[in-house]
Amino acid sequence: MEKLRLLLIEEEAQDYLRVRRVLDDEFGKFNIDWAPNYDSASKLLRKNSYDLQLIGYYPRQSEQQKFLVQLYPTITIPTIFLTKNNEKVSNTWLDKTDFLSKEHFSWPLLERAIRYLAKILALQQVEKKFRVIYDNAFEFIGLVNTKG
Repeated sequence: MEKLRLLLIEEEAQDYLRVRRVLDDEFGKFNIDWAPNYDSASKLLRKNSYDLQLIGYYPRQSEQQKFLVQLYPTITIPTIFLTKNNEKVSNTWLDKTDFLSKEHFSWPLLERAIRYLAKILALQQVEKKFRVIYDNAFEFIGLVNTKG
């Protein structure tokens, strides 16, 4: 089985190592790239494709907020914020993402979040397709009349 590609965007090396240990110990099927800052994360995202991204979440950091504003519209894979001390994640990001506490990070919680997000993102893709069909249906109906 091919390894899943994971991007971990985390400024704190100790948090990166803790997450890496959990993933390596419990489920050694990830190919993990680490981005210690947002510039390197942007470069990696342009250069590679990933199956999952984990982002260390720092709500008061303006550089991260700018990065997230750029990243958010392009999210098509499960994206999970890793928070400290159960910090609240802004509602702005929660319809395409989930969050887990770094202190309670475990494989079962991560697996559940990945499954949840994969379903949400798949439903959003289906919704987009149906929206296009629905929006264009009225144009088609307008072209059809009883005289052919």
